[in-house]
Amino acid sequence: MWILEEKFLCYRTQKFFLLTTTRKIFCYKTNLREVLEIIKIPKNLAVVTCEQVHGNKIVFLKQQKICRSEFINLANSDGCITDSDKVAICIFTADCVPLFLYNEKENIYGLVHIGRKGVLNGIVENVVKLLTQHWCYKNFKFVLGPHICEKCYIVKAKDVKGSYCGYDTTTGQFSLKKEIIYRLRQYGIAKTQIITSSYCTYHNNEVFFSYRKGDGSNRLVSIIYYNK
Repeated sequence: MWILEEKFLCYRTQKFFLLTTTRKIFCYKTNLREVLEIIKIPKNLAVVTCEQVHGNKIVFLKQQKICRSEFINLANSDGCITDSDKVAICIFTADCVPLFLYNEKENIYGLVHIGRKGVLNGIVENVVKLLTQHWCYKNFKFVLGPHICEKCYIVKAKDVKGSYCGYDTTTGQFSLKKEIIYRLRQYGIAKTQIITSSYCTYHNNEVFFSYRKGDGSNRLVSIIYYNK
């Protein structure tokens, strides 16, 4: 269940802590360490970010390759999955979808940045393919954090070539949520494994930053870590 607090929207499970900051916190990659201190992320965790190139590459970061308290930036990637309990994975958004995923049986978790270009280029499929190479995908939950809704996201048909179900040709509305869920379901992910947020970054701009609403370089940071 999502809980909105002053500085972040959070979702807690038995083992994992998922959150997206609100506009009460100004966050950039350059001040990420300060932001993590403000929201009291454990200091002994390695912090992992992705370059976020609107691509489809996901990195599997293995436990033995991580040192505590270091900062790791994964080049040319838009997501990270790990089997380590030493990591806080961070993704920056301002309308795109932060897709959290976790597996409490095998202690696996990850976070993926998904925008229009990424979803159309197969990033969802790459996530599921990576999961099935190493673990049972039926043990995962997929959580869509706050993002722009279809009513606020109008695009031209030429910009959504390859869309399966997210684009409305009459209104020009594009639903990142519908497109992502459809692609997850095509790979056998059950409805019960998918959790969404009712918050739209554009509609709820008093709470969240939205690039399309004019927030420029301001970003939300989404974070997932093992909550011991």
